[in-house]
Amino acid sequence: RAAGLRSIIDVRELDHSAKRPWFNSDVLAGTMRAAGLSYVFLGALRQDAAAISAEAQRSEPPCCLLGLRGFARECPRLGLSQRLEEDH
Repeated sequence: RAAGLRSIIDVRELDHSAKRPWFNSDVLAGTMRAAGLSYVFLGALRQDAAAISAEAQRSEPPCCLLGLRGFARECPRLGLSQRLEEDH
């Protein structure tokens, strides 16, 4: 919140982590709420740029896309963020 963020849009494929349970969407939702941030997990919609864009427009700006991939080229966030820029 100190950095100015208001909303987190989670575009990870899975809403849980066996190795890092603090990244489970239910835990993140509570953590984000306690920090004064809104949080939404979009999971199945993560590659639907129109759905992500619609959620970003409903969210309080500025928002952050949360994702996790071993290789940057595999992560959809770059394409999604470019689409968000085009839509605004």
